[in-house]
Amino acid sequence: MFRKAIVGFLAVMAAFTINAEQITQFAFIKNPDVNLRADASTSSQVVGKAECGGLYVVNEIRGDWTQVQICDGIDCEYLWISSQFVEILTDRGADESFMDSSFSFEDGDTYGLLSFERIGNDEWGNPKYNYHCLVKNNQMIRDGGNGVIVNECRPVISIMGILCQPEEWCDVVGGAVYDPDKKLLWYAGFLWNEE
Repeated sequence: MFRKAIVGFLAVMAAFTINAEQITQFAFIKNPDVNLRADASTSSQVVGKAECGGLYVVNEIRGDWTQVQICDGIDCEYLWISSQFVEILTDRGADESFMDSSFSFEDGDTYGLLSFERIGNDEWGNPKYNYHCLVKNNQMIRDGGNGVIVNECRPVISIMGILCQPEEWCDVVGGAVYDPDKKLLWYAGFLWNEE
């Protein structure tokens, strides 16, 4: 639910942004069972849990605490997370340069590969790519399976940095958040390292 909200926000931001040099910070949740608190203190009331692997818009950073925007539809609230459980990504707006690179990650027992292949433009001139994503789990392989969690190859269109399936609303595949300084890309629910 929260992932759809952030992707919906990204789609709206892209549709109405005039200045492409928009800078937004996002908090990627690195751990499971991370508390969302009403205030920036361990003694503050716990009001929920952040989704591991989720991405939230950062509203404020205060000392060792990060305040994030949690949206469900059009209703949003601002809650605090201990900064030790997040990776801050600084997205600098509509920049598709990351699509010329390949990406990977290894997170404990899970690993993945990601790449984009330019295949032309859509009928409105938007860049069109094939998106290749493979994510595997070593424990599943040890248990006798092929280990595949995700294996996708499908076309996507880039509209101001928002990646959309052709002829569908942009939150179907999801937005991409790319931090060029850290060489990190959040896409398809995973945090990828640029190779």
